[in-house]
Amino acid sequence: MTAKEELKTKTGKPYFRVGFRDADREVSFPIWGDSPWPSTVATAGVPACSTKSARSTRNQLRPQLDIRKIRETIDADAADGFDPSFCLPRSRFDPQEMSTNC
Repeated sequence: MTAKEELKTKTGKPYFRVGFRDADREVSFPIWGDSPWPSTVATAGVPACSTKSARSTRNQLRPQLDIRKIRETIDADAADGFDPSFCLPRSRFDPQEMSTNC
């Protein structure tokens, strides 16, 4: 999670606008107060690497993220192939190639 903002709808219902990123892009989505995730988001630090199981959908207005599971990463996730550098932005160009072209 790269960003977290606690907001309210026009009718006063609470929700979070959160940002997620991987090495290629950053996106932000609302996490609605009536979903199972607000307490998880409220206690998470920013920035924090998180592991999630989610499905991206599109409603009439914009993309939506249907989160199935989310939690902060732990050291044991490395055994499953998690690398914290996945959470950092990177260039689409090869760094070695860029350094030799200077």
